Amino acid sequence: MPIMTTNKFSLTELLVTLSIVLILSAILLPVLNRGREIAKTIACTGNMKQSLTGLVMYLDTYDVVSTQSWTDTLLETGLVPQSQVSSLRCPSWIRKDDTHKNVFGMRRVMGDAHTLHITGSPSDYVLLADSLNLDTSRQFINFYGNWGPYKLVVHYRHNRKANAGFLDGSVRGSYPQELSARGCPRYVH
Repeated sequence: MPIMTTNKFSLTELLVTLSIVLILSAILLPVLNRGREIAKTIACTGNMKQSLTGLVMYLDTYDVVSTQSWTDTLLETGLVPQSQVSSLRCPSWIRKDDTHKNVFGMRRVMGDAHTLHITGSPSDYVLLADSLNLDTSRQFINFYGNWGPYKLVVHYRHNRKANAGFLDGSVRGSYPQELSARGCPRYVH
């Protein structure tokens, strides 16, 4: 009668296999995290484009929008449905108790009202951007240009870039020096 033998792993084989798995996971996890951040950046760009399109449509019809209540305006007119309020903010910077005021920042101007009538090129005029209130570390409804308190700032959260929406309807990631040249805050985070 043949003797049945069982194959067993030696402790060395088990440790070698475990170390290979750990090395591979150490290599792959940063790549996966970077991929996740790229996906959030793309989602942020899409959200900003939707918000910007609603704002430009509103401005085209009513000619003026308040920097303090632009989200209320988009929600009340139905340009952004209440069920899609999350489209008004960056998915890379969401907090559990965010409200419709914790959104992309609209450039704050003297008089707190924006129109489509600006001096200069619409492709150089930043209307929306990733924003941050330095007191609360939350996204905030507006940010200051080169005046006012500097606690409401553009936030460069996407690989040292901030997504910015321009008055011509375009949205792109921009470095601090690009936005500073377009009249955005001197103080940046």
